[in-house]
This record gives sequence, C-alpha cells and structure tokens, in this order.
Amino acid sequence: MDRELQPALDAYLISFVEKTEGHAGWPLNVFLTPKGYPVVGMTYVPAEQFQALLNKLHALWKQEPQRLLDVALSIHRQMQLLSSVKQAETLPDGEKLLQQAIKSALAVGDDLQGGFGRTNHFPMAPQLRLLLEAQRLFPSPKLESFLRLTLDQMAAKGLRDHLAGGFFRYTVDPGWETPHYEKMLYTQAQMVSLYLRAARLLNEPRYEKVASDTLDFVLLHMQGSDGAYIASLSAVDAQGNEGGSYLWREQQLKKLLSEEEL
Repeated sequence: MDRELQPALDAYLISFVEKTEGHAGWPLNVFLTPKGYPVVGMTYVPAEQFQALLNKLHALWKQEPQRLLDVALSIHRQMQLLSSVKQAETLPDGEKLLQQAIKSALAVGDDLQGGFGRTNHFPMAPQLRLLLEAQRLFPSPKLESFLRLTLDQMAAKGLRDHLAGGFFRYTVDPGWETPHYEKMLYTQAQMVSLYLRAARLLNEPRYEKVASDTLDFVLLHMQGSDGAYIASLSAVDAQGNEGGSYLWREQQLKKLLSEEEL
C-alpha cells in the first residue's frame, strides 16, 4: 500500500499499531483478515524474524481461523470505542501550552546554525510555523533571532537547491551543508507556507522570494504531463548514484565557470 495514495488507511493502521504496540512508524507491516480487520502489526522486523512470523500466522490461520477473526473484531470494536470517547470539556490553558512549546523549542534549538538536532537537520516546517505564530502572539527577541537564523540558513545553504530550485528532504550534517538529495512534494508545500508567513510576520520580503522560487520549481519539475503532482523526486540517478543528478566534477566546473567564480 502506498501511504501517500491511501492516507486515511495509513492513518487507521498507524493508529492500530500505536495502540497495540505502543509506537508506530514506517515501514509498517500489518496483517489483516479477509474483511480488512487488522490482527497484528509492527514496524521493521529483520528478515528471519519476519519469515518466522509469517509461518506462525499461516499455521494459526490454518488451525484456528475463527480465533484470529474474533481477536481482530474485538480489537476493532475497542478502537471504535476509544475514538468515540468524549473529550474532556476542560482544555489545558492555551497560553501556557504555547509558552512551554517556545521554551522546549529554544532548549533543543541550535543557537549557532539554526534548526533542531545535533547530527542532521530536517527543516521541521510545522514546528517553525508554530513558533512564528508564537512570536506574533508573544514577541521575543530571542525567539525572533532563532527563527531568522533558521530561515536564513535553510534558504542560503545546502538544504535548498540553488540551481534547479526546491528544498531537499534534510541535510546529513548539522551545518545545512550536505543534503540527502531526495525532494518531497510535502516538503515544498510546507516550506512555501512557512516562508510566506515569515515574510509577513517578520517583514522580510526576501522570504517571499524564496517561497515564489519554490513554487516555480514545483510547477516546472514536480508536475506530471497529466497535471497531477509528483510525490517525490528520487535521491539517486538512473545509474543508482545518490545525488548523481546534482553533483559536479571539478573538471566540469572549470569548463563552465571562470577562475573568479571558482
């Protein structure tokens, strides 16, 4: 199943594994009854263990199919019951939650290079969008400085493709230098929204240009001949080389650029 084509089914199966295993993610493996009720699920399992699990479930289905059907139906009913439970009428104080979010974000943020994390850097656009709204509601010089630093680093360094356009999925280093060369459609959408909002809230027109250039890239490179959009552009080229479509040899650059440009 392609989770990008079947997001509702993906959400249901993720919820099932989260409730039965305590955590979930991808790759996601879920075994279903013929009527589509999940029996058991898990994330990555090594090949030998996965084969053993297949054999065990196959034998159980041959010997006691009704038992598996009953278990699956029981779990399905429990999940329905949990989803129908009325939410608490008293919600947490929104301002306190937002202030806590700001505090937590700044605690794990990279003060020197922007972004979050110490080994690699994902753009984390939804979190940054939340922090932008927090800055609008509760102006803070420290938070504004962190937001500007992060937005500038993402736009100026290796996370962004300065030739073809668009943003890569993440960088493999904390300095935003070397990207993982895959480009996701959802990344482009989130970054456009983020930079447009930042342009307005931080009064920074150049962020609007980043968003505009990213939209141009999507229309030019991520739209198929039928008008539908492409979910992702692979990190590997036709020869299987990661980044092969983006990397240049020194001799190639010397032919194209002047000494001053080099």
